[in-house]
Amino acid sequence: TERQQAVMDALKAVKGGHKWLSFEPMLGPLAVSMESIEFLAIGAQSGKGAIRPNIQWITDVMEDAKKSNPKIWLKNNALMMFPDLPHIQESWRAYKDSS
Repeated sequence: TERQQAVMDALKAVKGGHKWLSFEPMLGPLAVSMESIEFLAIGAQSGKGAIRPNIQWITDVMEDAKKSNPKIWLKNNALMMFPDLPHIQESWRAYKDSS
């Protein structure tokens, strides 16, 4: 969305340091450029009444991340819901190379 991209543009303007994003809980689809992002954390909501993320939201973020190659960490709560998602850097490299 426009708001999401405005946040990403502001993050890109920050000088120095390591840039990382945390999409947790992931409550909807994201369509943002992850240029200059070094690390992503993706998680699900937990607890009573938690909203279960759509697996497509997660795989879309991972697919978009291929362009800038950040390391990705899927939190345990997301892995419990979707155990086939690649969740360590070696698996992510294999996933990226296979597509």
